[in-house]
Amino acid sequence: MSLIEPYIETNATDVRVWMIGDEIIGAVKRIGAAHDFRSNYTLGGSIEKFSLTAQQVAMLKKIQRALKSDYIGIDFLHINDEDLLFNEMEDPVGARSFYDLYDATLPQQLWQHIIKSV
Repeated sequence: MSLIEPYIETNATDVRVWMIGDEIIGAVKRIGAAHDFRSNYTLGGSIEKFSLTAQQVAMLKKIQRALKSDYIGIDFLHINDEDLLFNEMEDPVGARSFYDLYDATLPQQLWQHIIKSV
């Protein structure tokens, strides 16, 4: 058995969203370096804050209700500002770009979430 996925043009751009509990704490658009298909900030790409639409927020909250995770990062292929295509989700997600764009402390926010949940 083989798995073949079609190529989806994103211009090396994706969106990462961080959530603690059911709260969206940040969203970042990541744009890859020139001539690279990856949207990796640490390999020469760039980042900017990303404003989610009401429909995207509703989709993220639905995902979180199903997962009930304390801390996750969800990556979407950036088709355009309205259309995001789910790519992957991870619980030990990196936060370099979050810290570069947001004035918040993830461990402190996570700790506050855990205290409220107990």
